[in-house]
Amino acid sequence: STVAAVPHIISERPRLRPLTERPKAVGFFGHVYRGKGFEQIARIRRELPDDVVIRVAGRGTEALTGGPGVEIVGPVDGAAEDAFFDSVRAVVIPYGKRHFYAETYPASGSVAHSMAYRTPVVCTDYGALAELDERTGALVVRIGDQNAEQVASSLAKAIVSLVDDDQRLAEFGRHVEAYREACSGPRTAEAFGRVWTEMLTRTAVSV
Repeated sequence: STVAAVPHIISERPRLRPLTERPKAVGFFGHVYRGKGFEQIARIRRELPDDVVIRVAGRGTEALTGGPGVEIVGPVDGAAEDAFFDSVRAVVIPYGKRHFYAETYPASGSVAHSMAYRTPVVCTDYGALAELDERTGALVVRIGDQNAEQVASSLAKAIVSLVDDDQRLAEFGRHVEAYREACSGPRTAEAFGRVWTEMLTRTAVSV
């Protein structure tokens, strides 16, 4: 069989404030379930300086516990979703293995959402996240065999290195913009068209 890879489509979303003009905060976004890493919020909070706020939004997040420096936003959609992303400089994606089976490679809707809002991500290298890099607007933390405390510490250091550095943050913003355009609806349709054309051409030649 022939397998062709086409980048995950990134939807259109309103243009928000430049990253450096947003509050010094990071977001955790998405549907709460095992493996998403929401249980790391408290650990990461302890490792971050007080002037970096954590904001948490998505389905199921309303059941999480907030506290000093941790704001629980809850489910968001439409204008509320726009406002959430406009209130953070980066989104943290602390995925990790939470089962006894082989490693899985899920596509991250949270990453695609962040990119749609021209917002970089700070993520682990779990599964398919390892395919991201700075050119896609992702600061990928290599976690290896680190335990939960070590992972939280590594993520916190990466977060600070990004949100505390306006020049680096602006650079990531440019990378996100370029990647978002490359994965837009029209560009994704063109990519599928090229793949299908190549497959049909090969089939016609082999007949």
